[in-house]
Amino acid sequence: MIVLQLSGGLGNQMFQIAMAWRLEQEGKSVTIDDTTAYRQMGEGARNLQLFSAFGITYPKAERADLVRLRDESPKLSDKIRRKLFGRNLKEVRDEDFVFDKRLLALDEVYLTGTFQCPAYFAPIAPIVRERFSFPEGIEEQAEAVRAYANQIREAERSCSIHLRFGDYLTKAAVYGGICTDAYYDAAIRRILSVHPDTVFFVFSNDADRADAWIQEERKRLGEISPRFVLITGNDEDHGYLDLYLMTLTKDHVIANSSFSWWGAYLGKKQDSILIAPALWIHEKDGTELRRTDVYLPEMIRLTGDGEDAEELIRRDPGDQPLVSVIVACYNIRPYVTKAIRSLTGQTLQNLEILAVDDGSTDGTGDLLDAMAEEDTRIRVLHKKNGGLSDCRNAGLHAARGRYIGYLDGDDWADPRMFETLVRGCLISGAGMAALRYLPEKEGDPAGTVPEGSAEALLRDSTALSGRDAAALWIDSSLKGPEEERFIANSVWSKLFRRDVCAGITFARGKNSEDILYTAKTLIQSSHLLYIPAPLYHYLISRTGSIMNEKTGQRRVSDEIPFWQEQIRLFQEAGWSDLADRAQFSLERRLLYYITDMQESREAAPYRKELEELLLKDKEAARLCRDRSAGSRGDRMRVALYRRSPKLYFALDRMRKGERAGS
Repeated sequence: MIVLQLSGGLGNQMFQIAMAWRLEQEGKSVTIDDTTAYRQMGEGARNLQLFSAFGITYPKAERADLVRLRDESPKLSDKIRRKLFGRNLKEVRDEDFVFDKRLLALDEVYLTGTFQCPAYFAPIAPIVRERFSFPEGIEEQAEAVRAYANQIREAERSCSIHLRFGDYLTKAAVYGGICTDAYYDAAIRRILSVHPDTVFFVFSNDADRADAWIQEERKRLGEISPRFVLITGNDEDHGYLDLYLMTLTKDHVIANSSFSWWGAYLGKKQDSILIAPALWIHEKDGTELRRTDVYLPEMIRLTGDGEDAEELIRRDPGDQPLVSVIVACYNIRPYVTKAIRSLTGQTLQNLEILAVDDGSTDGTGDLLDAMAEEDTRIRVLHKKNGGLSDCRNAGLHAARGRYIGYLDGDDWADPRMFETLVRGCLISGAGMAALRYLPEKEGDPAGTVPEGSAEALLRDSTALSGRDAAALWIDSSLKGPEEERFIANSVWSKLFRRDVCAGITFARGKNSEDILYTAKTLIQSSHLLYIPAPLYHYLISRTGSIMNEKTGQRRVSDEIPFWQEQIRLFQEAGWSDLADRAQFSLERRLLYYITDMQESREAAPYRKELEELLLKDKEAARLCRDRSAGSRGDRMRVALYRRSPKLYFALDRMRKGERAGS
């Protein structure tokens, strides 16, 4: 026995009853609970309209089945058991807008959710369409409905537009920034570019706001002067009449709403244009790019900026590429061909490749020039040797793309890397995206990367605020890429929208320059999209740490000052708690470097400078007591070293001895 709960408005109810029909086709016994959700909502609960709209009836769940599956027995013994051990609830809720075929195999379960995925009922689509047919004589229910229906039929071309207000305004964190004015502007322009005589029929749950929107829309579109008809007169109890009128129009511009989704689905004709928002909903956990199973294949998805990400990605770059990839090249002749070929082979076509030859003397520049002859997307910049930062700055100055990416000339990119990054930014609206990388030794087999298209890879992504991304970056700073969640320091593992990195350059003549670039861009970006797929191949020549004078000097003169500057920037941004975490992360890093340099005579002068920094740090004692600053083990290590370096190293030698013995 399966009991399926009805909840929400008519659009939700239609998805839920369609799921019930599919389960019945699978041989399941299904009854419907149409009371629990609405009883919990109390006054103002939406009405059941499946019967009034379509004449649909269904077997209602028995009270005994609800009691059994929801563990609601009123017996005193059961009440005591629930109090002591919790409820034995046989409830399964679907994941919003994500198709899960496992739900179709369940038995003896109380199913809740929305099931807003056409894949659930795809095998019985003809049955669903037939049962969702409006009854004859529906136009006779109201004179206004009949009049609107005639207007739609008389129009040379008709298009429905759905505007959601009400709960979509009060829940801006969930629904906001998706169906923007830019979204509707672009949709209307797109429809009119194909069918200039289109009449737009506007449906809304707030007629006054919709009328004001129409007036503003006319001003925004100016010379285009589209014709609008505002549909009014159907209250909440008769919302199905609006749905009926929607199905009469030829084309559809829907909101992120199940109601207008069904209007488009049931009203779809052979040459219909269906336009939908590229993002359906915002999630507290940032998993909105996972919620894509609600879309039909023929839907054109426009972003909140009114852009078609799919079209942008496939477009020829011309003079205004979508992405500029800056490749720093200095004496890397054996590697540079593989690096550049990994970019010309990207699934993202709309990109330019800025190969910056930093005064190479081994023929690297000639190789780049030869490849540029083969592919017009490659632009080669030849300059005097000035180092990596100077090389990247030259690329930044010449870049024409809306987004900026990086590739080191001895590494290579997965073919899906830049499409995944930019598609994610366009749809989510994030100003930055970061992914993982695979460290690989020369001559070793390539590391394992996930399968699937760029869109499929984005299903595992997470949208983070700039602040939350900075927190993850701090926590990642002493960890390796094998961590479950990891944001690297490197700029080559990220993509930056131009406005996010505007005015930010790399410190010339310094190493570890990525640290400040990442910190500054995180502060300037409202959001970062974290993509766990390892799509960047990072070539390493060796493992472990071989200490020498050059490494020690780099850490003392370049890297540590950059980490200190990062802390100051976080303080100025008002992220004082993150500044504390970054400060403790630096202390732990100092201890790591001190330990790493312990056996190197060449590094001794630099080790001494790091020791003084850690021992004289006035904030260290406080942060070692702060649970939010770092892990308990790390805080104990730093505290022990500050109390007695000799004891710390004695215990460290014992630990290493035990490890060697084991």
